[in-house]
Amino acid sequence: MGISELKSQATATRDSIGRIHDLLAELGEHDLGYDGSLATRVEGIDGQIRTADRKYTAGTIAETSHGKTTFNNGMVGLSGDGALSTDDDPDTVCSTILSHRVQGTPEAEVFFRGQPEGIPMPWAEARVFTSHVAQAGNPNSEAVEEVRYFVACDLLLGMDLNDLPGTGSLHFKDTVLTQRKMTELDDILWIVGDEEPTAETKLNLGRLRAAGLSVVPILNVFEDPSCDPPLERDDALVASLDEAISGEYGGFFRAGFERPIHVSARLIELERAKDHPDPAVLERAGYFRMLDVFAQLKDDAESGRGSRFNRVARTTGVIMDQTLATLQDVHEALARRRGQLGREEQTQDRRDEEVIDADLEVRARLRTFARETAMKLCTYVGDQAVVFVE
Repeated sequence: MGISELKSQATATRDSIGRIHDLLAELGEHDLGYDGSLATRVEGIDGQIRTADRKYTAGTIAETSHGKTTFNNGMVGLSGDGALSTDDDPDTVCSTILSHRVQGTPEAEVFFRGQPEGIPMPWAEARVFTSHVAQAGNPNSEAVEEVRYFVACDLLLGMDLNDLPGTGSLHFKDTVLTQRKMTELDDILWIVGDEEPTAETKLNLGRLRAAGLSVVPILNVFEDPSCDPPLERDDALVASLDEAISGEYGGFFRAGFERPIHVSARLIELERAKDHPDPAVLERAGYFRMLDVFAQLKDDAESGRGSRFNRVARTTGVIMDQTLATLQDVHEALARRRGQLGREEQTQDRRDEEVIDADLEVRARLRTFARETAMKLCTYVGDQAVVFVE
């Protein structure tokens, strides 16, 4: 089974889960304890289907204020009004995709929920939709699904870079958005700042691992010569964080990365904003090391070693497991309900049976999906083992 067949199976599964959600919503007055979570499952599978054919996309995740957006600005060479917003703490409010700009493309596109096509606009206007500060009081802020920013940058040749909101802030919806979007990425750069990760981050890394995803660990060294007085790097803190991250979270790292890469995101951002950046400063800040990492990730994606099929199949499989757990709870609620109803009323109310029929349908689709994807994944793993041995 190829990616097109996988998408077809995932679409059928999504539609079946959606049907059950609609039926359970109709039965809401009977107190079945259904919390509407299947709608979220449908949205999750929809994201896998939507991204199954897109350009190779890497993304950055981090707890709020760890320098994620500063890292993206520095690597892509964005500064001033052309930079991703870091006006507040936290500030990133939506998913922003950085894409290579070619002649004829707009500066940016804003995608509103429910609209398949983006609305072209200047970056100065689109930037407003990416910032918590700028979005304050904007009645359209909740309707934005994603912003795409086109930048003439060699790093973006053959790939897109996704800047996601930081997790763990008071803006809970930021965390929810990132948890959904991060499982749609082909590769993930996990950025840690000047504090050890929280328990929530470990849960997020666990979600990624369950979906067959691992992370490239990056330790953002905080230093800023533009401050008054200048913020100097704390080498002792850096060594301590490196040790803690490697020991506690090494099991989540992508193969080939045993320790986090040390990068000074702010130093890169400042230096690349100059007309004549100093290569020695960029070298010390980890810029060229990151260029090598991006080149490796793109090469793996093109060669098939970074399998999008694996990501779509594993993530959809996790959602299937969550769906079955929800259905089990509904079955138990239906059993209790029948015990409370008279035989005549049971016969008249056919909606219970519709839920059961839909449940059987989705279970059948899930079995087919699981069987076929398992066979494909076994073949894929076997092929990679042969390549490794040879």
